Amino acid sequence: LTLPAVRVIVTRPVEATFHAFDATCPHAGCAVSRVDGATLVCPCHGSTFDPRGARVAGPAESGLRALPATWDGAARELAIVLA
Repeated sequence: LTLPAVRVIVTRPVEATFHAFDATCPHAGCAVSRVDGATLVCPCHGSTFDPRGARVAGPAESGLRALPATWDGAARELAIVLA
């Protein structure tokens, strides 16, 4: 079984609350790979997103695609569904 490569961004806007996103920018497919304060930045065309993946500014017309994530505090494990 071969799964497609997925770049993932994980944020923790609130203690013990995690959000996971596909790091592919919805504008042109570049990888959102920079953090400026609490803002996620796509280096290709400058689209920006907040820690919950919502579009803040730039040419992207939508936010980042959320990936289901579950935090198990007792085990200190974060499970992310990539499909």
